[in-house]
Amino acid sequence: MALKPTQDKPEILDDQQPEFGPSDGDMAEAASHETPAEEADDAARAAQLAALGGVLYAKFVDAERKRQNIELRWLEDLRQFHGRYDPSVERDLSDSESCTLFLNITKPKTNAFSARVMDMGLPTDEKNWGLSATPVPEISGMDTQNETPAMSASPDGTQQQVVTPDGNTVLEKDIADSVKKEAKSRCEKMEEEIDDQLTESRHNSVQRQAIEQMARLGTGIVLGPVVVDEWKVKWQPSLGPVDPVTGKANSQWERKLVPNKDKRPGVQWVDCWNFYPDMSTGDPKGWDHVFIQHLCNAAEFRKIAKRFNFDRDKTKEILAGKTPTFNVRTLSWMNELRSLSDNDNFVDSRYRLLRYFGNLSYDDLMASGMDPESMGIEEDDDIFGNVWFCDNTVLRIDLNPLDSGDIPISVCYCDKDEASPFGIGMPRLMRGEQDSVNSAWRMKHDNGGLSVCPQTVIRLNSVRPADGDYHMKPRKLWYAADDVVKVSDVFGQFAIDSHQEELDNILQLGIRFADDVTQLPLLMQGDQAPHITQTAQGMSLLYNASTVVLRRTIKFLDDYMTEPLISRFYEWNMQFNPRDDIKGDFRCVARGSSTLLDKEQQGKSLDMAMQLAMQPTWQPYTDMKKLYQQALTAKRIQDIILSDDEIKKNLEVQAQQAQAAAQAGQKAPAGPAGMDPAAVQLEQDKIAVKREEIAARREATASAERIQIARMAQDQNLSIQDAAAKLAGIKVQADSKIQMFNSELDMKQRQGSGI
Repeated sequence: MALKPTQDKPEILDDQQPEFGPSDGDMAEAASHETPAEEADDAARAAQLAALGGVLYAKFVDAERKRQNIELRWLEDLRQFHGRYDPSVERDLSDSESCTLFLNITKPKTNAFSARVMDMGLPTDEKNWGLSATPVPEISGMDTQNETPAMSASPDGTQQQVVTPDGNTVLEKDIADSVKKEAKSRCEKMEEEIDDQLTESRHNSVQRQAIEQMARLGTGIVLGPVVVDEWKVKWQPSLGPVDPVTGKANSQWERKLVPNKDKRPGVQWVDCWNFYPDMSTGDPKGWDHVFIQHLCNAAEFRKIAKRFNFDRDKTKEILAGKTPTFNVRTLSWMNELRSLSDNDNFVDSRYRLLRYFGNLSYDDLMASGMDPESMGIEEDDDIFGNVWFCDNTVLRIDLNPLDSGDIPISVCYCDKDEASPFGIGMPRLMRGEQDSVNSAWRMKHDNGGLSVCPQTVIRLNSVRPADGDYHMKPRKLWYAADDVVKVSDVFGQFAIDSHQEELDNILQLGIRFADDVTQLPLLMQGDQAPHITQTAQGMSLLYNASTVVLRRTIKFLDDYMTEPLISRFYEWNMQFNPRDDIKGDFRCVARGSSTLLDKEQQGKSLDMAMQLAMQPTWQPYTDMKKLYQQALTAKRIQDIILSDDEIKKNLEVQAQQAQAAAQAGQKAPAGPAGMDPAAVQLEQDKIAVKREEIAARREATASAERIQIARMAQDQNLSIQDAAAKLAGIKVQADSKIQMFNSELDMKQRQGSGI
């Protein structure tokens, strides 16, 4: 069933300040004429709406309870990210008077991971998604090479050929080509429209927030498409106070909020801490419901109420209290977050505004004032919508504007947890390695403190310090009792062995294992480590291998974030965008895990392909223009290739020059058109000399090789053929070493490290 969008809001004049939604008081006069039966129906609707608020709040409390274990895991990850021990560990270390230092290797790894994902998944010069036109069913059987004339039905029912206004016969392939061109044109316009909508809503900035939290907690969340600007700011001129000198009124501008009639979709970031999904399944496509929490003060509550046109009377009733009703301190995770920031300067009282996405009943729509029958909704239909409520009070009910009924939420994962709707972040992946590093680090300091000074044993009744202080000091005087014969019998020192080298090995192993677990070596963090190979070729191989986990994460970004989000934007534009020239049968193609990650490798492959294509053997099989265009695109070079007409003109000029040279018995000039014939002849003479020099060098090289083969055959008692084969193998090895050296030299020049 296709749900229709909710009705537009009541019109508000530009010179009016926006208010909340319609109230019951606004209809008091109409209500005074209601019959007792109608009044009973109104009371039943109000009771149904109140019951809905209670049911939704109970469902939210259940989702909040089921998420508590995930919250504990998030808090552990954040403490690890910020270099803090868990409270139980801190207490044990304090009780044992052990070292409490924390060697934080988690934060740089996490920041490097998020930075790499942002750099590869959100490029600044191109999109990480695209649209492609799917085959139109009406032309799926047509062939672009079919020369059969196209037929159409005439008014009398007979078939006749389709002709152009000029009388030319239209072929099947002409219709297929024209339809495909139109589909491609509309697809490009739709892609441009969606890209503009995402740019206006700062899509990349929103996704960067999601990726940042994904790296820390494992999950990044984006809400969209949503109408970001229900209201817009409009500055209007008005007359101010009268100037006493001139007697004229001063003009001034007033800021007004007016309804935004040009409602364009956008995206918003959702904080994981305020996100309560259906915990019964780990697949976002199977979520039955989702809650989003907004902890806001009175000003924020009014802003949201105006933006989403809440019920006026119920909004005023909630705001009537002097202070908000919800105490933030009841949220244990909020208190932990405050302690991590060492900031307790927060207002504890907040309004707990909740937004529900999920199924609604037919009676719920009736209670909200909607007319389901006029929308084509029947009582047994599955109705999907979203509800705003606070303190069990329903403030607004909307239907899902998309016909698909999908929850407008996309998520991305650092590492997917199959048993949970949330993912696993970098701190959790390397938690064991971080604990190992911390243990070794604490033991190094504890052992260093013990081994730097000896342990002293004193018999108190036999030895006493002259100053009464038993601490060791330079040039200190001690008194021994009269019965002491040997000082060593009553006074001794014992040294604690130092194990710094062994502990340092454990520390380095922990850091190396962290590299292996996260697949983020120090090389990707802009640093170098002793265990990383020093050759340029080795570092290149290591760098390419280290992107394996990142490729997997970018694929998660494609599958769970980019493709569903762009698909919903496409559906929104198909339903609500007034432009007919962008409508068509398209599908989203996420490109983050393919072209964006393989740019460097693709550029190298294209360079090699161009070198092969230049050889006479492969030129007939290659479209040089397309190959050249792809090579320039991979290197981010654009707008330098001439148009087809200009290329055709240049080719004709070259053909004419070659024909004129052939007629004159000469070779085609190598220079551009209009070059002086004498200069051309001079260049040709130089080329001839060079060719003779090259031929002489080749002959000398061949002669030297023959002499070397003969000597090798004589010295090693080989046949001429075996000696020639052995010399060829030596040449291949030498050429391979030269190529490896050149490759490493090139890598050194480009990356600033190497040989």
